[in-house]
Amino acid sequence: MKICFAELSGIRKTNDVDFTDTMSEFYKKGYADKLLLASNRSKDIIKKRIEDNPFLIEQIGINRMNHLKQGTYFILSTKSEEFEKAQVLKNTFKNFSDAKKILDVYYDSFGLLVRNMTILFSTGMWLVKDSNIQPKYIYLCTDVNNYIGVYDIKVDYSNSKGQNSQVDITNDDIELCKKMVKLLYKPLLNIYHSENKAPSTIYINESRYFEVNRHLSTVNPSFTKALMLIQEARNTSFLASKVDKYIAALQCVFAVKDNFTFNCSRITSAYLGRNKKEDSEIIKFITIGYHIRSQLSHGKQVDEKKYDIEKTSNRLDSYMRRIMKKILSNDKLNYFTSEDEIRVRKYFKDMAKEKFEADYNNLKRNNRVQLIQNNIEAIKDLDTLMDIEEILSKQINKVN
Repeated sequence: MKICFAELSGIRKTNDVDFTDTMSEFYKKGYADKLLLASNRSKDIIKKRIEDNPFLIEQIGINRMNHLKQGTYFILSTKSEEFEKAQVLKNTFKNFSDAKKILDVYYDSFGLLVRNMTILFSTGMWLVKDSNIQPKYIYLCTDVNNYIGVYDIKVDYSNSKGQNSQVDITNDDIELCKKMVKLLYKPLLNIYHSENKAPSTIYINESRYFEVNRHLSTVNPSFTKALMLIQEARNTSFLASKVDKYIAALQCVFAVKDNFTFNCSRITSAYLGRNKKEDSEIIKFITIGYHIRSQLSHGKQVDEKKYDIEKTSNRLDSYMRRIMKKILSNDKLNYFTSEDEIRVRKYFKDMAKEKFEADYNNLKRNNRVQLIQNNIEAIKDLDTLMDIEEILSKQINKVN
């Protein structure tokens, strides 16, 4: 048997959960016989085999293994193939280093699969509740040879307030997470029309790293681009940057093209707001979010106490989770072409106009006044200005 497992942080308490049926459609048949979320209290036999593996203990040390025993794992287990057996490798290759090069390539695919499934699980649980569950290291070991693989996973998620926290996961949370995982699979991992490149693997000091982010592209469907921005927000504890990424994700999802603060705030309120008080709060926090984003992008200071940047980040995180839970189930809103973008923009803008008709009428009037003012300021000829003044005076007299 070979076992590939991720050490997870961000979970305080959970039960063992079998994800095999939920995730079996996400990978090639034969890659995994079982996918298990194993709690720190797990008595599962596979976790026991991990903790008793002598080659793993030798590789990572007793202290590190004692630490692992207290943690939560995401485990993939499957049968070993004939060519993996130590005696077969010995007969095939002159030395183990040659065999290891072949095994590295073969086992990397299992490491990458576990990495993807844990990110999928983490994002699904984030949609369920504010959290920062994440893989730290991924290990691969077998009982047919002494191969040990260690992958360093470069993510540093924080919760909506920029904190590294732990959450309790209930059975209800798990059931909701399983639903979210199914909605997330296509835009996160099975992306149509994407120009993302396949991850590469680099080797540094006996550890391996999957280079994922540097192979990502902006040429992706809108749900994928929004989730990429959300992952950037989750992957920083710098609250101003977190706010910046959430605002960018909002613009992406709603296909906003102009009057960004006004349209994003009204559309979000129309999409999520349940009463006038909540409508007002949504508009307020998104307006603050745009101010913080503007200050940050221009290298200026943000009055973090005045604008309560922690609370703003928390609210924007909450709005994004609610938006994604609604929108992911409607694939027609996942635009890629210019024509689809225009259609989605109209869909959301019409929704906002219906709810905030007076606001949009005032915006239209103010835009016209500003346009007239700009046109007048651009006139350099005195006679033309006097002619305009005369015409306006006549019109005023008619009204009076």
